[in-house]
Amino acid sequence: MASGTITVDFSVSGEEPRLLAAWLRDEDELRGRVRIPSKPIQPGHMGGLVDVITVVLTGGTAPVFCRSLFSWLSRRREVQKVSLSLDPPRLSVDPG
Repeated sequence: MASGTITVDFSVSGEEPRLLAAWLRDEDELRGRVRIPSKPIQPGHMGGLVDVITVVLTGGTAPVFCRSLFSWLSRRREVQKVSLSLDPPRLSVDPG
C-alpha cells in the first residue's frame, strides 16, 4: 500500500500545532502516525516553538486525516492559514 508524509505548516508558531496533533491522535486510524518534529533551540531562546506537524498517511488514512483536519479548522478561528505539503507529491486515495 502506498504511503506518504503530509506536513502541516502553520503561518505562526505557538500552541496550535500541538493542539492539532492532539486532535489528530484522537482518531484511531491516525494514532502513532502524528509527529511534531524537533527543531534545534536557537541561541537566546529557552526552547523551540512548534510551527509544523507531520502525519504519515496511506490511501486508507488520508480521508480520515482530511475530515479531521477540516473539522478542527472549523473550530479554530485563531488559525489564519495552514499550508500542506505531501511527500511524495501524489498519494492515491481509495474512496472505499
